[in-house]
Amino acid sequence: MIRILYDPYSKNISEILSSVNFDTDNKTVQELIDHYERGRLNLNPAFQRESVWKEIQRRRLIKSIYENVPIPSIFLYEREHNGNVVYDVIDGKQRIESIFMFMGLKGFRGKRFYFTRTYEKDDETFIDYPNWKELTFKEKSKIRAYPIQTTTIKGSQSEIADVFVRINSTGSKLKLQEIRKANYLTSDFLKESVRIANKKRFKDFLTKNKILGPDQITRQKHIELASELILSIHYGGPINKKRAIDDTMRQDTLKGQQLKSASKKFEQTFSALVSLFPTLKETRFRGVADFYSIFLLAWRWKYVDKLVLNDRKRKKLAQAYLLALGNNIDVVKDKQKNFQTSKIEEGESTFVNYLRTVMSSTDEINQRKEREKILDSVLSDCFEKKDPFRTFSKEQRRIIWYQSNGRCSNRRCKKKLTINNFHIDHIKSHSKGGKTTLRNAQIMCAKCNLEKSNN
Repeated sequence: MIRILYDPYSKNISEILSSVNFDTDNKTVQELIDHYERGRLNLNPAFQRESVWKEIQRRRLIKSIYENVPIPSIFLYEREHNGNVVYDVIDGKQRIESIFMFMGLKGFRGKRFYFTRTYEKDDETFIDYPNWKELTFKEKSKIRAYPIQTTTIKGSQSEIADVFVRINSTGSKLKLQEIRKANYLTSDFLKESVRIANKKRFKDFLTKNKILGPDQITRQKHIELASELILSIHYGGPINKKRAIDDTMRQDTLKGQQLKSASKKFEQTFSALVSLFPTLKETRFRGVADFYSIFLLAWRWKYVDKLVLNDRKRKKLAQAYLLALGNNIDVVKDKQKNFQTSKIEEGESTFVNYLRTVMSSTDEINQRKEREKILDSVLSDCFEKKDPFRTFSKEQRRIIWYQSNGRCSNRRCKKKLTINNFHIDHIKSHSKGGKTTLRNAQIMCAKCNLEKSNN
């Protein structure tokens, strides 16, 4: 942001240049409204965070404005768009949107609220709770004319993002993922993580199972979690979160076909996980650290170990095993809490080891590997492995055709087929663990085989 010029003869600083320029003045509430209604005030630039204020904070702000008490400055980034000046809000989003909510401007009408007003009448003090509509014309005019100290900044977008991070390092402090969002605006990996994490199904699963709370979602913890998982899939196993995510976003190394592949596997793994363990909230495995390990385990079962994950009975067995594992871990935790470590039996060492991995340094790669190893040792035996051979050999095809008398096995069809024109179908589908053997094969015409596949 700063460039220092030296005099080549004296070697003294001759000039200090900065590509970030700013000026400070006052903007009234009405001026901000005018910019907003003309589409020239952007409350949600790419580097901006979500709304994090609670209603009590918004009420206090309106009370200060109503009583003509100064409020902190706001910072705007001035840029040009389609020939018009546009202001991106760098700092002050919570204040500005609180004013717009209170006044019920377009886009905020469903978020109106009241504030606490104290006034005197006939030597008595009264308190009431007016909303915008209940104020008099004079009171509304006073709020519209309220001046807010405003710093307007000009510069490149990357420099403005840096200003945003610096300004927001105090107050309601930025979370790590909010800083990433500001610093790595152009990262394809970040953009894809945001897209996936903001899908309703993913956010709903996290909140309904109490893996993350609404406030954590607001502070973009779900985006950080999705980033971790996508990156872990790309690298083929657990990662050290604190270092790996920042390195990847800064260097923009995960993109193109590699990013597309990791993203696709993430979404398919999530679907499998929801089917396997739909109610994690009923177990102790609803912490972020636990969820990370269970998610990666489901990915490994599906893509590395090639296990069959869609057998209904086996899924129920896995759910029962997970619940039992959690109950045993909680028993050991209670013994430790009550200083009864002498009562921990030798066979409970697995539960002790798991507890150790979630008590501290949960994001370290060794802890993650150990957690996944323990979960795998308990759950993987619930599932059978897919037959590595999916297609039948020429000899097998000929034998199956002769055994079937050359007719489609569909009872409603029985179409005569030639030895060069028939399909072989797994009676128990390969995706559900069916073997590529003569006993699990039947011939079909193309139409019947396609209909069965679609079902």
